[in-house]
Amino acid sequence: MVKAESWCSECQEALCQTCSKYHKTNKALKNHRMFNVKDLEDEPTLVRFTEDEYCVQHRDKRIEMFCKHHEALCCIICVTTSHKQCTSVFPVEDMAEGIRNSGEIAYITNQLKQANCEITQIVKDRQKNISDFTQQHHRIENDIAKFRQEVNQHIDELEQRCKKSVDVIYKENLSDMNEQVEHLQYREKAISNCQKVLQTCVKYGSDYKLFLEMVKLKHQIREHDDHIHKQKVAMKRIEFRFALTSPATNFKHYLTTLADVSVATTPYPNIETPYTSFVTSTPLASRRSSPVTSFRSVDLDLSPCSRRIDFNASSSSKKMDASSTSKTMDLNESYLEQNVSKGSSLESDFLQLSLSTSDLIGVKEADLSKTIYVNKLKVIDAAFLPEGRIMLITSHENNSRLFVYSSKGTIEKEIRLQSKPGGIAVLSKLESALTLPEEQIIQFIDNTDFSMAKDMKIRGHCHQIRSVDNKMVVVCDSEVKLFNGTSVRTIPISGSDILCVCLSAKDRLYYTVESDSSLHCVSTMGREVFKYCHGDLVCPYGVALDRGDRVVYVAGYKSQNIHQITAEGHLLTLIVTRGDVMSGPQLLAIDHDSGEFLQVWEQMYGNFIYVYDMPKDNITP
Repeated sequence: MVKAESWCSECQEALCQTCSKYHKTNKALKNHRMFNVKDLEDEPTLVRFTEDEYCVQHRDKRIEMFCKHHEALCCIICVTTSHKQCTSVFPVEDMAEGIRNSGEIAYITNQLKQANCEITQIVKDRQKNISDFTQQHHRIENDIAKFRQEVNQHIDELEQRCKKSVDVIYKENLSDMNEQVEHLQYREKAISNCQKVLQTCVKYGSDYKLFLEMVKLKHQIREHDDHIHKQKVAMKRIEFRFALTSPATNFKHYLTTLADVSVATTPYPNIETPYTSFVTSTPLASRRSSPVTSFRSVDLDLSPCSRRIDFNASSSSKKMDASSTSKTMDLNESYLEQNVSKGSSLESDFLQLSLSTSDLIGVKEADLSKTIYVNKLKVIDAAFLPEGRIMLITSHENNSRLFVYSSKGTIEKEIRLQSKPGGIAVLSKLESALTLPEEQIIQFIDNTDFSMAKDMKIRGHCHQIRSVDNKMVVVCDSEVKLFNGTSVRTIPISGSDILCVCLSAKDRLYYTVESDSSLHCVSTMGREVFKYCHGDLVCPYGVALDRGDRVVYVAGYKSQNIHQITAEGHLLTLIVTRGDVMSGPQLLAIDHDSGEFLQVWEQMYGNFIYVYDMPKDNITP
């Protein structure tokens, strides 16, 4: 057998000296990567980190692209076939740019640590379960032996009691029978004596004497006859009747086992892992962190139905003109073509985040005040409590929770919910409301201790809920109900697939529709004020109003942007993120007292809640 000297990483074969030479001279094989076998023995991971990655579907094609929608690595052929409908496909080199300074490495590192922690906890639980199971085995064996002893002792006691009972009955009846025998034997002797008297009189007495004795004997005979007759009538034959009781006779039939032995399985105990973590209060603006760095945004010349953005690379603070030297590009093209400036990274005990301002189109300064990371649980809704506190409702499978954060971002309260929530709203300083769609109820919460104060049954599956000035709107299936004091009425709307709602203090209702990705504004009486559609607004998941309801913010989940529009429905600013930063904004909320703007963004590995300090001189229409 010839010893192998080389390893071809592309052929995945070990080669001898002759084959190695052939590999290096053959035109089709000479570009294959060859490794010395001795080097591989010393460093077995050398091949993995030096060879190119090839497509799983097309093994002769290198992986060059990444589909963000499917989170899949693909080759050029995959892009033109299975991913030809995808709009978020980017070169791997662009996606990998700045990856070492990103928060994803720290996130994956943390996830691996967490997975390792969970595995360790599971192993410890298994070992403890084995120990407990073994102890239970010994305990059951001892219990069986102890029960056997108790059974034996009980049967011995029953035996003694039964024997004692038999002995008592025997002695009592035996005494009576002996007494009867003695009495009858006395009668027998008396009769025998009468016989002797009669015989003596007959043999030796006179007739006179015989006559007298015979008269006496007749009286005695009648007395004996009466006594014998009474004895014969009263006398009974006495015998023991012994019969085992039914439990005793059917002992073997009924008692087939001493105990029922089985194995009870219970759900694996929940290992508490940090579902949420406060990241930082003053983060630096660096790559892949906050999706928005400022609300002092540039003005963009965009029509509501335009699908293209005119972006002037030299001046982001002036209004752009189509006739100027501005560069016109499609959003996805701009994401790929814009240069990414590497920013400094932010490190924390839990996570590293980074972002550069070039990841965002139409933003300048960093006004991010705090960031909260939510792990494993999907954020359903969020609301501001008094004093800058934040309330979140989250859910994942059967695990639903309510979190309350302080103004500094630390967790004050964590409450498990009985079912998956639909939405949450702060009604006043003392009370909030939570919807539970499956149970069709609105649950009211005491804001002092966050206890569930009372429930209100509602017809239909209630989802999002919003409140302002003692008024409350609730999305119930395809309807929007307005609660005003004791009265309830339905607000006429168009569209049945409502994504979110927002109630204005000026008796306006804003709601978004999924089918045409539109924002509608109607009065609380149902009169339509405007309908906003935009080519770069896809899946509008969130709506929020600034101070005085002057500016409306709409979050485009799939378009990965936030639209800032006037109260009349005209676009002011389009805040856009690069496609490789995150999936998109899901929720928006504004605290009119503190001027903080909360956004929930879904990233590849979790949800991030960003809270911004909005400038007081915010854009006004």
